[in-house]
Order: sequence, then structure tokens, then C-alpha cells
Amino acid sequence: MSGKSIRIYLPTASINGIRHAEIANWTGQALSCPRSEIKSLKDWDEVNSPGVYFLFGADDDGQHQAVYIGEAENVRDRLKNHVSNKDFWNEVICFTNKDESLTKSHVKYLEAILIEQAKDINRYHLHNAAASNKPTLPRADRDAMNEFADNVRILLGALGHKTLEPYATSAISNDNELSRLRLLNKNAYGNQVSDGFLVYKNSEMTKTIAKSLKINKKEICKKLIADEVIVENEDNYIFLKNYLFSSPSGAASLLAGSSRNGQDCWKNEQGQTLKEIETD
Repeated sequence: MSGKSIRIYLPTASINGIRHAEIANWTGQALSCPRSEIKSLKDWDEVNSPGVYFLFGADDDGQHQAVYIGEAENVRDRLKNHVSNKDFWNEVICFTNKDESLTKSHVKYLEAILIEQAKDINRYHLHNAAASNKPTLPRADRDAMNEFADNVRILLGALGHKTLEPYATSAISNDNELSRLRLLNKNAYGNQVSDGFLVYKNSEMTKTIAKSLKINKKEICKKLIADEVIVENEDNYIFLKNYLFSSPSGAASLLAGSSRNGQDCWKNEQGQTLKEIETD
């Protein structure tokens, strides 16, 4: 993959204000704006056109990042509605085209594939109630919108949000059957990634809770069930999707139900511990 050159313009010379971002040789553009400065968008013609946008904030518990993805024929006008009817967000990032070539069908297609990607990657809690239907586009337009979406992913990351960024496994291990890590002799698998430790879908978590466990496992499990991350059966909990933990030890302790050192209890197929793999 070739490199990308990104230009970010700070009109107030502050990273806390509006930021305009673009990729060299691409007609798309991004405009990030804090909710506190949303009225300033009236001076930006860049959002007075069709496009897609991301509302970023946190859930009520303050523990999980949240996002809403939308589209509009006039992004600025649509955002006025969200100021009054959505209160979770504190930043919006809008994407439009400098040559004004995006149509309603284009942005609806973009919205649909961006929602799909955000849902599959599952980094942020998605506030969209349902997936958007993809309109029918000519093949050339579909390819152009898929390329547009990939550049959206890149600029979102450059502006501080990995919403659409797949989890990158570290150089020491890859996300496949041969090199994934297993929690002792349990049916639980994961991998060290750039953001922490990723526990894989279909992994099992014990229901037992040892006195040595210093976290409230019952409350955590209740939250994970509500978020449809795990499901409870007669014997244990099953992960319905990949789930990111901040550390290997945090993941191991919760899944095993007792305090564990993740460096020692996650092992690859060859029996090497995570600690041995990292120091090899």
C-alpha cells in the first residue's frame, strides 16, 4: 500500500477548535468541529453540500466511546437537528467533496457501508438504530465510493478516531489459527493488538468468581450482556464478537474468574507464553 500525505489546517491555531483535513490528490475533505463551536460552521461552505458525518461522544456510563453515522444533502442543516435531539456527542466530523460531485445516492451508499464497517470492527458503541439500505449505483460509482470510504477511515484516524480501523495484530503474532493465543487449557482465544488485547468471538468465559478477583465481574458481565458482547448459557458465557481489553492480564482475569498474569497464561500453539514470545 502506498503512503498518504495528509494536510490539517487549524484556522484558530488550536487543536481544540475546528480542523480541516484533506489527503493530497483526493477531492474529498473532512471538517472536525467541537459541539461548543457548532454555530461557527455557518462560515464554512465546505459543509453546505451533500456528505456523511460522524457524531462522537460517550455513553451515559462514560466508559465507552460512542458514534452516530449519518448522511445529508446539506450536512450543515442536518447538524442543526442533532444539536436539539442528540445529546451524547461532543464532536462532529463531516466529509464532503470539493468538486461537489456527491449526490444523494452517493452519500446514502457511503452511509450504509460506513455503518457496516463500524459495526463489524466494533470499536465504538454505534448509536444507529438500524443499518441503512444501500441504493443501487453503477459499478464505477460503487468503486469510487468504496475508495472514498477508505479515505474517510484514514482521515478519521488522523483526527483521533479509529472508528473504522481494523485491529492490527502486533509483529509477534498474527490473527490466524496457528498463531492465536489460548488462555491456559480453556476454550478462550485472543491476540495482542496495537490497542490492547483482543479476545476473539466464540471464546468462553467462566461464571466462577474467586475472592482474589478485585473487579466486579457480575456488573461487568451484566454490561457486556446488555451490549450484546456476550451471551449466558448454562455453563458459562460466550463472546458473540471480538472484544478489546486494555491488557492481557485484564482479559485473562475476567475470563478465568481469578487474578491472572496475562504474560504467563496466554500461550500460542507451540506452548510459548506471551512473555516468551515478546522477549524472544
